[in-house]
Amino acid sequence: MLEGLKLSKFSKDKRRPITSELLARIIEKLPSTCYSASKSLLFATAFSVAFHGFLRVGELVYTKLGQAQNIISIHGTQILCGAKGEFIRLHLTHSKGDQTDKGISIDIRKTDSTVCPIQLLKRYLRVRPNKNGPLLRHLGGKYVSRYQFSGILSKALNVIGIDSSGYKSHSFRIGAASEASA
Repeated sequence: MLEGLKLSKFSKDKRRPITSELLARIIEKLPSTCYSASKSLLFATAFSVAFHGFLRVGELVYTKLGQAQNIISIHGTQILCGAKGEFIRLHLTHSKGDQTDKGISIDIRKTDSTVCPIQLLKRYLRVRPNKNGPLLRHLGGKYVSRYQFSGILSKALNVIGIDSSGYKSHSFRIGAASEASA
């Protein structure tokens, strides 16, 4: 335990947060970053859902061989309407924060921004391949990988003119948490 305290005292997290403003700029540049409109929509949806859902990349995209069952599936995704309006309900069968190991559900509310996760998800679902399994798939049916997620993020930041070295896939979660606590 003392080793952990020493580490946390001296090691500063170098990952920078992606704010809602930066998210909007990233998504705006995806059409010039991605080679097709469908790929641009796929990553706009992925980035918006990651940010607004405070998600870890391993909960949203394929990270390891044999781990596809641990990411959000098409069957674990619902767009619902409640007393407070439309929202997305995502069911995670496995999450680092799930103490009971029964799975958890995350609700994501509609926003008035141009990067509203509900509007992007609705558009994406209209073109998504009709296959079971992970929510996020390329038109050809292949899963989105952590490598692709991080690569497109890095390219979009570079197109904006921002050094991407301080931004990682976890930057969406860091930025969302920072904005929620402010």
